[in-house]
Amino acid sequence: MKENGRENVTVMNVYSTTLTQAPSRCNLLVAEVFDCALFGEGMLKTLLHAHNTLITDKQNFRIIPCGAKLYVAAISYKDSQSVRVESKVPVLGLDKMCIVQQDADPYEAEDLTLKKFTYVSEPVQVYQINFYDTIYLYNLIYDANYVQTIDILCLEDALLTSFAIWFELDLDEFVTITTDPRREDRAKCWEQGVCHLLHPIAVKEGQILKFQVYVYQDKVQFCQLLERSESICKSCLYVPEEVVTFLNDTNLVVQIVKLAEKFQDPLLLRQFKDPSKPVMDTMTVSIFGLMLAVNMGWQFFTERDYRSDLYINFIVHILAVNNRHWSQMDLATIIFEPDIDLLTCSTKLHNCKVFLRDTVSIDGGLSIPAVTKGMLSVKFPDCLILPVKLVVNVVLIYSEFLQTSNVVHDENVFNFKIAQIMNEYSTREHPCLDSSFIYTEHSNPISFTVNDTINAEKTVVSLQVTKTGQVNGLYTWFDIHFHDEISYSTKNSTHFNKTCYLIDRRNVQLDERLQLIFQRELHCMKFSFEES
Repeated sequence: MKENGRENVTVMNVYSTTLTQAPSRCNLLVAEVFDCALFGEGMLKTLLHAHNTLITDKQNFRIIPCGAKLYVAAISYKDSQSVRVESKVPVLGLDKMCIVQQDADPYEAEDLTLKKFTYVSEPVQVYQINFYDTIYLYNLIYDANYVQTIDILCLEDALLTSFAIWFELDLDEFVTITTDPRREDRAKCWEQGVCHLLHPIAVKEGQILKFQVYVYQDKVQFCQLLERSESICKSCLYVPEEVVTFLNDTNLVVQIVKLAEKFQDPLLLRQFKDPSKPVMDTMTVSIFGLMLAVNMGWQFFTERDYRSDLYINFIVHILAVNNRHWSQMDLATIIFEPDIDLLTCSTKLHNCKVFLRDTVSIDGGLSIPAVTKGMLSVKFPDCLILPVKLVVNVVLIYSEFLQTSNVVHDENVFNFKIAQIMNEYSTREHPCLDSSFIYTEHSNPISFTVNDTINAEKTVVSLQVTKTGQVNGLYTWFDIHFHDEISYSTKNSTHFNKTCYLIDRRNVQLDERLQLIFQRELHCMKFSFEES
């Protein structure tokens, strides 16, 4: 404020709902406390508190925005999601299970314009809220009986998997903005809410389904009203979210199954001095260890976090489905911390014949290394360490999304001086980019082997520009070489996200050559250009 000559403005660094009285006279309330499904940032309680505590002129005041409408549409979602396991692995009996995410959020924020889905119904208006109506705000928050019932008229024979949620905000009596994914002029700083049903519903054209909609703990919730003849699954197996996304990544699962099948080959088993030694498998889902346990009767070790009970129940269930009994297994829980003393896990590793490590993080970077492959190979020469190689691929890109998400421009805020202050906090890395990330390539991919040491030497590679234009990032993904010809790319993965390393926006010319420097430091990868 001082930078912009506004020294008469008082900034209070508190939640507005903690104030017990208005700090000064107030007859104008401006609020942006809305998530992708309107209610998720506590907007109801915030507005009601402002009415009761902050607005001093009760007869003559204004609120911007002054109201909102919330819409839902039934959809058939085609992309992979994290609520239920849709991919089946017959070799583990997953086709005989109903596997869903434990404590799944009521909805997820997604940009539906980048997703594959079809509409099963027309949009239905669920709420029309007047922000001046304190009784209505109060009822939505505190009245447990304040439930809306909506009718979903199905437009065609389809599998109803999800609800798309969006809203309109009335800034005043004349100006309205929307997050409707069908509208080109929508406000793009919000995504849409997507409520994935735990159990999809096969519907017929003209069929009407009834759902109750209510607000609970600041989130909009949906509950189907069932007829007596209808039923839902009564035998769900609950697992952490990352287990669902892992199992839904069909190509990843296929490659690990191939790896497990390879290790059942008698020719490969001959290299082990003691074939009775167990396996250690620290992948998100221990398919490798499980298959060898189910098919070969081998013991295996795994590592889990604080939600280990869920994962152990999952493993027990798989063993039961495959006619293996828990008593035959010796499942140990080992948690590797970044600075762990290698001796802490030496007993288990010393007794293992194979150690399959999770080398890539779900956010698209390197996993935090407990110990490196080099350290393990020296200390435990009889233990085969997998994957045998990890390669990072890098391509020079431009993405408008990176600009809008990471850089502030004064011209977007009426030349209010804010960019210099805000951009100091911009990161140089944008993780968690999924396969719907939009970008333009300005080079062919180049590859670096990720040396398995804590601090590797710098590697310099010449990168040739293949398209003239602006660039602002280096987009990365991994090739995981599990063993011999068995490998997997995270580029199109639905489990592993991708990471983009931001660079200062610059112009490049066709056939221009840039010297790209790569270095690993601990679990971080660093990229820079060698300036001439």
